[in-house]
Amino acid sequence: MGAYALGDSDLGDRLLRMSSTLHGGLADTKDGPCGALVSGILIIGALYGRSDATQDDSLGCAIARQWRARFRREFGTDDCATLRDTVKVGPEYPSPCGTIMVRAARMLAELLDSVAESHKVGTGTTGATGDHDRSWMDSA
Repeated sequence: MGAYALGDSDLGDRLLRMSSTLHGGLADTKDGPCGALVSGILIIGALYGRSDATQDDSLGCAIARQWRARFRREFGTDDCATLRDTVKVGPEYPSPCGTIMVRAARMLAELLDSVAESHKVGTGTTGATGDHDRSWMDSA
């Protein structure tokens, strides 16, 4: 998903490495949020987050809130242990976690495409410093 959203940049490889310990409810503890959700938030931050503390981060946070709400609507929770016990293996992948990752990646791609289209910003553009219509953020 990172390569899709971030292109062929070196950041895509670094993001993969950074997120590799998020599986299993954070560091394989089965006690925390789903790594697919957190990985999506990292990708959103890479695309729309601020690059220093003085910038407005409301756009990135609004997109991340919208992502979390979609994730929870789709799966009913963002808790790793609950997801592992309740998500049925689908045709996408032969394990609950793999099924979640594939479905979540598709959902995130749809969200990012929708955001880019509605705000006329491309992936790889830091939205936090752009002049975008932010009225949609309250619906997140």
